[in-house]
Amino acid sequence: MKKKRIIPKEYAKAIQNEVKQYIYSRGMNYDMVAKLINQKYPDASADQNNLAHKVNTGSIKYIEIKELADILNYDIKWVSRI
Repeated sequence: MKKKRIIPKEYAKAIQNEVKQYIYSRGMNYDMVAKLINQKYPDASADQNNLAHKVNTGSIKYIEIKELADILNYDIKWVSRI
């Protein structure tokens, strides 16, 4: 059986707050974002509760974060620290 990775609650909370900040800064909420994701990405099955749960628990997939960023009109940029 595959072991599920658990992240510290403080880290999950920081991620949750960051994502919520991006959503709210666009004047949106989870329900609005989920509807837009489903419109733009027909294979997605986003809904308000599922999206919020994934963000709150830190179990959201990278592809879902990319879709979320796209809907909110953000780019995710990887910056080298060296």
